[in-house]
Amino acid sequence: MKILVIHTRYVEKGGEDSLVDLEINLLRQEHEVELLQFQNKSGWRGLIQFLFSIWNPAAGKKVRRKILDFRPDLVHVHNWHFAAGPIVFHAVAKQGIPIVATLHNYRILCPSATLFHHEKLFFESLKNGFPWRAVQKKTYRNSILLSFWLSLILYFHRKIGTWNFVDSYLVPSASMLPFFEQVPWKFPMNKVIVKPNFTEPAPTSNKEKTNFLYVGRLSEEKGIRSLLDAFIKTKQPLLIAGDGPLKPLITDATSKYNWIRYAGSLNKPKVNDELTAASALIVPSIWQEPFGMVIIESFAHGTPVIAANIGAPAHLIQHNFNGLLFEPGNAASIAEAVQQWNKFSIFQKKQMSANAIRTYEEYYTPKKNLQELNRIYQSCM
Repeated sequence: MKILVIHTRYVEKGGEDSLVDLEINLLRQEHEVELLQFQNKSGWRGLIQFLFSIWNPAAGKKVRRKILDFRPDLVHVHNWHFAAGPIVFHAVAKQGIPIVATLHNYRILCPSATLFHHEKLFFESLKNGFPWRAVQKKTYRNSILLSFWLSLILYFHRKIGTWNFVDSYLVPSASMLPFFEQVPWKFPMNKVIVKPNFTEPAPTSNKEKTNFLYVGRLSEEKGIRSLLDAFIKTKQPLLIAGDGPLKPLITDATSKYNWIRYAGSLNKPKVNDELTAASALIVPSIWQEPFGMVIIESFAHGTPVIAANIGAPAHLIQHNFNGLLFEPGNAASIAEAVQQWNKFSIFQKKQMSANAIRTYEEYYTPKKNLQELNRIYQSCM
């Protein structure tokens, strides 16, 4: 099968960009795949891209040229925001080619893309036709004007039926489904399929697992404050890896409490080393995470996960099977989960480790993912 992947890369490469690269390499094992990519820019160039994203004729022309040159059997769209714009769906549909689109976030429902704003869950955009509250709250880049323009883009394309051109929408976790189901403008749920992400297998290790580990962005939605509060109280060894706006909180804690260490931002091999050495991974997010790559990476290493009972982690983790769940944003609940983990016997911990690997092998291997993608593509043809 000839597959054209369309993706708009972010100014700073993030997890979504890496996932697209992983999936392309996987698809190339069995298919002829080409990537048509757009690149978001910063500054005034980025502003011009953003303004034209409501209807970008240049992007539409670029898509049409690529289709005529490559002649794909199917087009898989990932991120369209903002250098390309939703016009890509029109350009593909006019050629009569099936479209699959992966929804990596909630952008199509709310300009925030995260359903999280100012340290709180934000669901106001799900209640009305036009997300006025999201505009008033400046949910996109803390700007009323930018929030309004993105809201208008979403509303305009909803009204002209752009989102109906897609044959199958893929979401990485079932935790996302309720939010698409409840919008008043009737998202085409009959086209939505849960297709989880995947990661490469990890080598097993007999190393002694000691400290707890956090890997991720150091920001409010990740629950960093409650994480620190819990470990200051429990005095359990915690290693934190990552970067972000709350880095000063981390460095301040490490200067006061010697059982909390900060490793900075680690590359992939170093993250794998730490996952292998960790007793358990801690995921304290307080927002509706669409997935959690570090969770399935941890499973692949046989490292159980202690996570907040919210969003995708609540679906990825089976309590007392491959990890533990705690109340999101509650430091006392995190501390209780950590203490419960420490009370487990060596046998119980090894059993959970085995269950973590079993979960990975059952759902999140490259082979399983390729099989699922093939099934979805065939159903669209």
